[in-house]
Amino acid sequence: MLTDYSFKNNIKLFGYDHKYDCEDKTLNNQRCRDSMQAINIKRIIDKNPESKFIVFGGHGHTFYNYEDIKPMGQYLKEILPNMKIVSLNQLYYIDSFGEQESIFKLLNNKYKLDTPHLIKEENTYFDYTIIQSDKEIGYWYKAKTGILPQKIKINKNKGYYVEVISKLTNITVFKGKIEQIKNNQIYLPEGKYKIIYYDTNYNLLN
Repeated sequence: MLTDYSFKNNIKLFGYDHKYDCEDKTLNNQRCRDSMQAINIKRIIDKNPESKFIVFGGHGHTFYNYEDIKPMGQYLKEILPNMKIVSLNQLYYIDSFGEQESIFKLLNNKYKLDTPHLIKEENTYFDYTIIQSDKEIGYWYKAKTGILPQKIKINKNKGYYVEVISKLTNITVFKGKIEQIKNNQIYLPEGKYKIIYYDTNYNLLN
């Protein structure tokens, strides 16, 4: 979905997770990878000094500190000291990670989790955490917005799971259980899509 949105709005996409040949040969593989991620991102920023940037990465890489590993997020803060960097965690409280279920239940008593909440963190990992229940299909697919104006109807009688693929990029932009889709419809960016249905064992139905 983000790839589609980028193409349509002339937003440039860059890869940064490559070229692991570290100058510092004392670094282990993980530290080498994270340090080179940061260096590659800095190179892109240096070539586009007037631009704004959003960096997507696995949350372990966007940490500021993590046990004995210095993550990419910490490297970025060190090599870009004059740039304001805000780290957003979007996964830590999702309750599909079994070990987080008790945390999710506690949070659910405090927040109404049918909409996302932005929480300022007091730890050293992130600046903010976005918490969102995964008990049903994500909030951002439910309603028509400026970014998601196109209604996609889902046939609840055709299968158990559904997958929606962009015809522009051939990338899956939505996947989930049909029974969890409110009103049998979702909203996506304007475009052409292919809808695929599966049975309970994830066998293709059409």
